[in-house]
Amino acid sequence: MSTSTQADRIAADVLARRGGRAAADIRALRLDPPADGDWTRAAVDAVREISGALGVKQPLRELGVRPDLLRPIAAGAVADAATGNTPRQPTEEEVLRILEAVY
Repeated sequence: MSTSTQADRIAADVLARRGGRAAADIRALRLDPPADGDWTRAAVDAVREISGALGVKQPLRELGVRPDLLRPIAAGAVADAATGNTPRQPTEEEVLRILEAVY
């Protein structure tokens, strides 16, 4: 499975869990309705476009992160005080899946 496909699946899962709040998130991107009706893909594409325009490097490997550091990074993210303020507390495994998808 490609990294793009994994990231899309994770994004779709997050949007599905957010329910009605996901619609507000997508509206904030000010997207035109996608011809195929796939709002998740449209939102992911928009975020990728914004990231590219800002020069945000996508893969962590381009930032010099070694694969063996992904689990400690996930643990640190879950333990971070800012993560405790999120509407839904992610598990270390969920964060690790995201990190692996964007590696």
